[in-house]
Amino acid sequence: TTPLSKIATRDVATLTKGGTLGTAVRIMAERRISSILIVDDAGQPIGIVTERNVVQAMQAGSPHGESILKIMSLPVVSVPGGMDSQQADHESE
Repeated sequence: TTPLSKIATRDVATLTKGGTLGTAVRIMAERRISSILIVDDAGQPIGIVTERNVVQAMQAGSPHGESILKIMSLPVVSVPGGMDSQQADHESE
């Protein structure tokens, strides 16, 4: 099987925990990506915002200035790059 490091995105889009829904949407649109990793002040992942999170927030009437912390998904599961996809899938359960 192929290690995740061979197929994973290396240039991951991030937004700090002080970010807003509007900023996340702008970055996702500009980079044509479907998710953005939310990081703390030390750059450690604390959540993820996906297109689904954005759609749900907009359906709920959330303003563009809404804190990203209110719409992100938790927890973020990270695995070593040497792990293969089957192992990673098992790890995330």
